[in-house]
Formats: sequence, structure tokens, C-alpha cells
Amino acid sequence: MAMSEAMRSLLPTIDVFGMPMDLGWIVIPAMLLVVLTIA
Repeated sequence: MAMSEAMRSLLPTIDVFGMPMDLGWIVIPAMLLVVLTIA
């Protein structure tokens, strides 16, 4: 559930930066992989 909350927080941020959704769906999984790697 924490991951879904993090994704919901990232999506609006990406919209604010004006980044295309395509890049957004690439950045989100990449960040999740980093979090899983650290954990």
C-alpha cells in the first residue's frame, strides 16, 4: 500500500514538471527499483 501512495504522490509531481506520461512511467518503476535495491 505504501508503494501505491508513493506512486500517487509522484504522478502529480510529474504533471507539474510537464513531463510526458511515457517518461513518467519509466521514471516511476526506476525509482521503485532503487527503493527495493536499498531495502
